[in-house]
Amino acid sequence: RVVRRRGASGTFLAFGQRHLVAAAAAADCLIEIVPQVGDFVSVDDPLARIYPASADISDSQINGMMAFGPERTMEQDPMFAFRIMVDIGARALSPAINDPTTAVLAIDQIHRLLRYAGFKNIDTGRVSDRAGKLRLVFPTPAWEDIVDLALTELRLYGATSIQVARRMKAMLEHLIDRLPAERTSTLRRELAALEQTSAEQEQRVKELNAIAGRLENLKKDLIVAEAVFTSAVARLDTNRADVFASITNHLKRVGWKPGIGWGQEAPPGAVAGQGQRIVKPAGANG
Repeated sequence: RVVRRRGASGTFLAFGQRHLVAAAAAADCLIEIVPQVGDFVSVDDPLARIYPASADISDSQINGMMAFGPERTMEQDPMFAFRIMVDIGARALSPAINDPTTAVLAIDQIHRLLRYAGFKNIDTGRVSDRAGKLRLVFPTPAWEDIVDLALTELRLYGATSIQVARRMKAMLEHLIDRLPAERTSTLRRELAALEQTSAEQEQRVKELNAIAGRLENLKKDLIVAEAVFTSAVARLDTNRADVFASITNHLKRVGWKPGIGWGQEAPPGAVAGQGQRIVKPAGANG
């Protein structure tokens, strides 16, 4: 039978292991806790399963042996310690802060926690009574989940930091060398992912440097083109001024004067005054 959450929604903080085992022994049943410590549990969500369903243990008893609150704690929630350290490292690696040294300090603590967890039995929790009969089963974090939480985000956020990548590589190599063999396959996969991320970042840097080089060459070409264009415009202005000056001098010589309408002959000897415009040259061939 399924026991559901009664009361307010909240984070599953802890449970009374001894009390649950004693209650299960008294009712001669097995209690399986559904959520993992640290999970958010809403009203009417499955809280536990009772085997057999006919066992004489009430839903209120089960609910009363479990603690809920507004936020996670580290009392029975080892993943929360990793979450805190990862958040510190991720915040330090954000573009707004850009503090890889603080991220490395967070990785130092993650290294210590992983080494500690790697030597512990973190399989599904199973508790028996004094007679050796299984009475309580509860979920615990898998080693793969711990490693994923501890390393994946920092590996991605720290891809551009040589300092972070070097520290993570040293940590993984040390853990692979020191932890039991059954823990190393997950660490080796994470090390391979780190090396791939570093290789991809190195290739990206090379591509960006190549693009920067091409942009620099284009900038030089633009400067040269601008200089050529400016020189051409200056020559054009000079030539235009020379042409206008030549035309003006010629008009003065042939006798243009202001006030003569278009198509009219200018009388011989007509001379334009300064600042005046001649509209028609004198002579039939003007």
